[in-house]
Amino acid sequence: MGIKVLGPDINESLKGFAVNSKGEIRFGLGGLKGVGEAAVESIISERQKNGSFTNIFDFIKRINQRTVNKKTLESLAYAGGFDCFPEHHRAQFSMSLKVK
Repeated sequence: MGIKVLGPDINESLKGFAVNSKGEIRFGLGGLKGVGEAAVESIISERQKNGSFTNIFDFIKRINQRTVNKKTLESLAYAGGFDCFPEHHRAQFSMSLKVK
């Protein structure tokens, strides 16, 4: 059908699959293993109140760290949720798996 299905993105994804402004389907944050419902709601709520996250450090400062913990951040990183930031890519996080 020619419809693009994009991976998760903390600046665009909703809880479930959703269509973005370009007519592409964006994978929902709720479908990621290791990312709980409270974390998803916290991320989306913060993004709607104060706008898109400018970088990973802005994301960490603004989120509720009681709902978004280390495991959640790792799951988001491995799934490509932070790929919207050009200075960080999920391939940078795969080194920690190889070292173990």
